[in-house]
Amino acid sequence: MNLEKLFSRRGNFESYQMFSASHIVLVAICLALVLLTLYISRKTREEKVLKTVRICVILLWLLQFSKMSFNYFIEHSRILSHYMPFYFCSIPLFSGLLSSLPKGKLKRYGDVFMLVGGFAGAVGYFLLPSTTAGKYPAFHFITLQSFLHHAIMLYIALLFIKSKYVELKIKDLPSYAITVMLMSVIAYYTNSILGSNLMFVSKNKPGTAIELVYNMSQEWFPFNITFLQAVPPFIIVYLIQKGINMLKESS
Repeated sequence: MNLEKLFSRRGNFESYQMFSASHIVLVAICLALVLLTLYISRKTREEKVLKTVRICVILLWLLQFSKMSFNYFIEHSRILSHYMPFYFCSIPLFSGLLSSLPKGKLKRYGDVFMLVGGFAGAVGYFLLPSTTAGKYPAFHFITLQSFLHHAIMLYIALLFIKSKYVELKIKDLPSYAITVMLMSVIAYYTNSILGSNLMFVSKNKPGTAIELVYNMSQEWFPFNITFLQAVPPFIIVYLIQKGINMLKESS
């Protein structure tokens, strides 16, 4: 592996593109890792799932700090928003802390987001890795960090489903939606001060699915993009889990 390319600054080497062979290879590697870890933990009991979650949350935070270190020491970025984990797929950093609690209502809030947000965020990123595609090479530190971050998210979500550690209920929707809306509000007002686009709630992102939402209504864009992150993912994951449970019961 070319270490110079692995830790290169953005733009120094040719970047990989969405739906390219490199993109497919990265997704395949991540899915293989997720399936392998699920197989290894196939007999994990409920009390050990909590320990697994805590380990994964520590890994997520280490990955986040490594990204911040890269931005500071290699990219030499002095843009404050580059160090703020206020994106949809950054929420597991915080919900994971709640999910790591031994019990209680706050733990339930964390568990629900780790399942719903973890699954939806990981699948969405594997399909459209817009934060690294077109910016960094496939086997670059930031690219690998991002894919591993989302692989851990997917692993936790699938572990919850497989072990029945978290059974979603319709009444969980408000807590999930409030988590997303709270992060969106924080991001929106931060964006108004810094001119950033945290949570992608303030500006268009051309060439991505966000552009479709932006073109629907620029005036209502912050509300629409927040709604799409706060409601549909829960419904989709809820139906997926119910479908899986029905298949298990009928087999």
